[in-house]
Amino acid sequence: MARIVRNSTWDEVKRHLENIDATGLNDGYPRNDPLFNLLSSLFTSWNFCELTENEFNSLLIPQDPHILLKDKDLNDIEGEDSNFVVQKYHNDLVNGDSLPTIVIRERFPNNLVDCSFYIEDGAHRALALKKFYLTNSYIPVNAFIGYF
Repeated sequence: MARIVRNSTWDEVKRHLENIDATGLNDGYPRNDPLFNLLSSLFTSWNFCELTENEFNSLLIPQDPHILLKDKDLNDIEGEDSNFVVQKYHNDLVNGDSLPTIVIRERFPNNLVDCSFYIEDGAHRALALKKFYLTNSYIPVNAFIGYF
C-alpha cells in the first residue's frame, strides 16, 4: 500500500500540473486538453504518497493497448519526441536531479486487473524512472493519487 505522506487537495494537484505545464499552455505544444476537467470532476479526494516498488512497476501506462510499466519494452517507445523526453528525464536522474511528481488515479473497473494505479500525467517520467532503476536501487516514487 502506498505510504501516505499527507492528504492533498485538487487545488494542490492543479497548481502542480500548472507549474509543470502539463497541458502545454506555456510551451506552445498543447496536450492533455481534458486533463483538468477529468481529474477535478471524477476524483473526490487526493493524497500525496510514496509508491512501493511493486506499485510503481504495476502502474498502467496510458497507451493503447494498455500495458503495465513493468511490461513496457523501453526499446519500443513510439515517437522521436517521446524518446527524447524519456532520455532527457533519465539524464536528469543520472545527474542527481529529481523529477516532477507523477499524477495517478485509482483503477477503473475496466482497467487491467493487476494494475496498481493509472498514470494520468507523468508517463514519460515513469519510463525514465524505470530505465534508471535498471541500474540503480529503487527509491520510492512520489505521486499524487486521486480517489473516487
